[in-house]
Amino acid sequence: MEVNRELPRWPEYRMRERQWLPHEQAASCVHDGGLRRIVLGLEDYLAVRGTTTAAAR
Repeated sequence: MEVNRELPRWPEYRMRERQWLPHEQAASCVHDGGLRRIVLGLEDYLAVRGTTTAAAR
């Protein structure tokens, strides 16, 4: 997944910490099981769409 820009502030910036991680590592940081499965499936989803995650390049 390619990111073109980051905003210095967003609605929840005081409540959340932004980190850029490989999807396997990011999934280990997610406590919600449903969201964890989404993060783990991201690479396959992007592959079907013809894109890749930065970690997979």
